Amino acid sequence: MGDAVRLLQDYDRHAEICSPAVARSTLLARDGQQFRLSLRFHTKKVIAVTLDSEHDAVFIAPAGGRASSRIRSTRIVEVNDAKGAAQGRTVGNCPARAAHEARDGRSRYTARSCAVYFFSS
Repeated sequence: MGDAVRLLQDYDRHAEICSPAVARSTLLARDGQQFRLSLRFHTKKVIAVTLDSEHDAVFIAPAGGRASSRIRSTRIVEVNDAKGAAQGRTVGNCPARAAHEARDGRSRYTARSCAVYFFSS
């Protein structure tokens, strides 16, 4: 369980772990089990979309091989030039919740999130 939570908390490596959806990841601050992080998401289906986002995350480990986290985006900005800085408009924010559980020597991770849809004009 501890290894799984440590991996989830290693925000500087999320670009490596969650590639190609996460193009860049940075831990901005940490205070115990509270984290402030920055992520750049990139997806390409019919069109390419790049979003810069900032998030607050809190991890809770009550007992019994269980842990949970709440991640709340505080800023999501569409990037006009994926190689440059965020220049687009603010899209909004998006809450997410996750649960981590260790049972029978295995870790289980479940997550609930929202999707951000927008259209550029």
